[in-house]
Amino acid sequence: MRLSNLPVRIEYLMGILLIALGIISIYGVSSDLEHNSLYALSKVVMIALGILMIIDPKKNIMRAVGMYAATIGIGGMIRSMNALSSESTLYFLFGLITFLLGVNLVLCGISYFRGTSKNARRMTITAYLIFLVYCLRAIATIYLGTNPWEYFTNNYSVVTFLMMYAMYIFVLTSDEIRYGIPLEKNLIDLTGLRKSISIPNDSLIMESDLKAISDGLAGIASWNELNAGPAESEYMIKLGKEMPCTLILQKWKGSTCLYATVVTDPNGSFIQGARFRIDNMIRDKETAILYGNDGSKINIKINIEGKINEDQS
Repeated sequence: MRLSNLPVRIEYLMGILLIALGIISIYGVSSDLEHNSLYALSKVVMIALGILMIIDPKKNIMRAVGMYAATIGIGGMIRSMNALSSESTLYFLFGLITFLLGVNLVLCGISYFRGTSKNARRMTITAYLIFLVYCLRAIATIYLGTNPWEYFTNNYSVVTFLMMYAMYIFVLTSDEIRYGIPLEKNLIDLTGLRKSISIPNDSLIMESDLKAISDGLAGIASWNELNAGPAESEYMIKLGKEMPCTLILQKWKGSTCLYATVVTDPNGSFIQGARFRIDNMIRDKETAILYGNDGSKINIKINIEGKINEDQS
């Protein structure tokens, strides 16, 4: 999912959401500010940082994500103060968890704002945890007998919190965030490289595919014939579930061996990659081992039960 496809820049949407939810929340407790001073203060902080997010002259998605995290983190810390002074153990624990998660969000937000964040996992996990805490709190209250409509109308702040964190999770799982951090880029590139030069660990090969490999090594014409390039015939095998790929086997003109190439998309353009030479195949009941005289070696588990993987059907 790409944020650039949205009709409005996400930085403005995030800022407007903070301002709107802050104003609505303050209005809801305006008749009793004396007993809701910390809550109102957290919303004032939300409104102020929402405005700052919109007028920020250096605005970009990473800075906006950092400011948003710091905003909801500070708000969570302030709101948890009442719970931390509560005599109720359950309420105290809820406040302690909220406070610690808020601190973590502030620290993550600062690293995003400064452009020093290494990856998005820590912040994404924190956002999910806080979202889950508020969901569980609502579910537990309703389960104990509270009418759902009365709960959400009397505690509409829970709805605003859920909306805030839902928006944040939406942004954190976007391509701009996942690919915008150097470490995340490197991990994705390394994963792609591994997919292009290796066989997935969860690969299972069918008996029919093993027979096709044996036919190719024996020179039996059972593969798809090619009319161009050095290859005279080829055979494709789909492998892997978590990281699916295709093993393309080719028989070259004038050669007695086979050549295998791993690709993620057999219908796409293949520019460069690792090619394995296969001169022999040894198998037992569970594993097939493909050997090349140049030192190549491929281990693939055999699908003994004859069941086809969903990604291999």
